[in-house]
Amino acid sequence: MIKLALTSDTHYGHSKNTHRIHEKFLEALAADIKTNDVKALIHAGDWTSYKQDQFKRTLAMFRKYIPANIPIVAVRGNHDLWQGGNRKKFGYIHHHGQMMQQHEEWFKANNIHHLEAGPMQLGDVIIYGFDGWYRVAEPTTNDEIYMGWNDVEGCPIMPYLSNRAHKKLDEILAQDLSGYRASVLVTHHPSFTDDPGYEDLCANLKFFDPIVEKFDAYAVGHSHQFINQRFGKCLVLNSGSDYDKPKHLIFEV
Repeated sequence: MIKLALTSDTHYGHSKNTHRIHEKFLEALAADIKTNDVKALIHAGDWTSYKQDQFKRTLAMFRKYIPANIPIVAVRGNHDLWQGGNRKKFGYIHHHGQMMQQHEEWFKANNIHHLEAGPMQLGDVIIYGFDGWYRVAEPTTNDEIYMGWNDVEGCPIMPYLSNRAHKKLDEILAQDLSGYRASVLVTHHPSFTDDPGYEDLCANLKFFDPIVEKFDAYAVGHSHQFINQRFGKCLVLNSGSDYDKPKHLIFEV
C-alpha cells in the first residue's frame, strides 16, 4: 500500500485573502504529507480563479511548500483556462494552443507532472489523468466568456474541449493495466452526481461505469463536494475544496 494526497479547486485569486489562505493550507498539507509518509500529491484541477497570472503563481506556491522529493501530479480544470482580469497589465493570450504551451512550460518550471503528458508511475502503482470537460457542448457557465475565444481553428470551443477530453479518456481506457498492482485515474469533471440539476456541469455520466471497472481509484474535483466512497473495487474521491476553503484528503492504494 502507498499513501497519496488529493486536493482540487483551490482557486487561488478568489479573494483578497487568497495568498494568506493558501499559505496556511499548504503549510498544513506539507505537514500532513510528511507525517503520513505520502508518496505523491494529486491536484485535480481548478488551481486558479480567473486570471492566468494566478495560475502561474499558484503552481510556484505549491512547489515552494511541497518538498521537492514529493511528486506533484496535475490536471487542469475549467477555471485554469480563464484569462479574465486586467488584460492590459497581465496580457491576453489570443490563441488556445499558445495557452496550452504556456501551461506546459509553467508545469515543467515548477517540477509538476501534467498527467496529459503521460502517466506517473510510483513503484507498482500507475496514475493516469486527463483535463476533462463537460457532458454537453454548451453548458450554462461563464467559461466561454472568461476564456476569451469562441473557437479553436474554426471549431467551437465547447465541442472542441469536450471532444478532446473524450479522445483522451478513450486512449486511457485502452491501456493495459495488468502489469500494475494498483491504478488511479484523475480528472477534473466528475462523471457522476446525486443532483439531476447538476448533470450539465458533469462529464458524460456514461463514463462512470467503465472508469470504476478499470481503476482502483478515481479522483475528481469541480463539484466542491466531498466524497470518499467505494464503488465495487474502485475508491471514488473528491477532497471537497470550495474556493476559499481549500481541503485535502489522504488515501491508500
